[in-house]
Amino acid sequence: MNVKASRKPRKKPTAFHVAVCGRSKVSVYRRRTPQGHFAFMVANYAGGKRRFDCYPTESDALEAANRLARQLSKRDVLTASMTHDQAIEYASAVQTLEPLRAAE
Repeated sequence: MNVKASRKPRKKPTAFHVAVCGRSKVSVYRRRTPQGHFAFMVANYAGGKRRFDCYPTESDALEAANRLARQLSKRDVLTASMTHDQAIEYASAVQTLEPLRAAE
């Protein structure tokens, strides 16, 4: 008896690029957007859970992956886990509090 599979097996997504710095590896995946363009996703494990940071161009994604790998290698997890908006908010708070620190 010859039985056909009901579906084609799905291909497991493989990393488009892997940035390595020390013991840290950061994967970059390429996916097709609904509009038909390509987007590049950097797998960010800094906060413990996997979060994808998306970039429109390959060069931006590779640069971000290399930067993230360096931060994780240096154990700079707090900086690596911040989103762009959180980093701006943190920098604003530091600038606001700087005059008060000089009075110490």
